[in-house]
Amino acid sequence: MKKWKLVISVTLVFILGVLAGSMGTGLYLKHHFPRPKGDPSEMRDFILKRFSQKLDLTEEQREKCKAIIDKVGERLEEHFRKTHSEVGNIIEPGFSQMREVLSPDQQEKFDELIERLERHRKEGPKHGPPGPPPRRR
Repeated sequence: MKKWKLVISVTLVFILGVLAGSMGTGLYLKHHFPRPKGDPSEMRDFILKRFSQKLDLTEEQREKCKAIIDKVGERLEEHFRKTHSEVGNIIEPGFSQMREVLSPDQQEKFDELIERLERHRKEGPKHGPPGPPPRRR
């Protein structure tokens, strides 16, 4: 009986250690690497603010860096839009081929699943690259 108590105690201590470590890591990352949310201009403002604080930029340097960050951000957004449309063009035929393999009931469930995924993507975080283009039927 004492052996089981020892095993349970060690297991419990291990699980509590894992939980404490996970929570500690999460808090550390949250406070040291905050993720800006919102549109891309908010991301650019966040980057400029971070650089200004860490590098102690002068007002003239801030203006020049802002122009550079804005130019790079616009190029990245254009790249993401292009890439995501290409991804959509690759995925769409795969979805069509998968639908052909499924029974009518499965096709209905498949369509619901795809719709749910699209809704989740649209309601998800508003930072980072845009999601894939809407699915055509």
